[in-house]
Amino acid sequence: VSNPVIQVPEQASLHGFSTNTHTVQQILEEAARSLKLLWRVSLPLKAAHGSAQGIQEEGMKAEIFRLRKKLCEQEKKLHSTVRRLHSTNQLKENMERVIIDQ
Repeated sequence: VSNPVIQVPEQASLHGFSTNTHTVQQILEEAARSLKLLWRVSLPLKAAHGSAQGIQEEGMKAEIFRLRKKLCEQEKKLHSTVRRLHSTNQLKENMERVIIDQ
């Protein structure tokens, strides 16, 4: 029979990790929505092309590109973390089964 005192902190730790992962996912989703709004609303139309406006537009495009790249990197990290969480949880469950079966 497994020791419940040892399992409870591990389960709490995994639950906390899962909660944190979910929070990060929500933050990234909100960032993606904000970026889409920025893309639609903030970029000026190409009706009046002054050199200052062109420079500002290029700066905004560069910033949007940078933010999209950062968002993509964060999404990759999030997906990797979720996969590791599932893998770790499966390993924990398998170890518990082995201990119980003994």
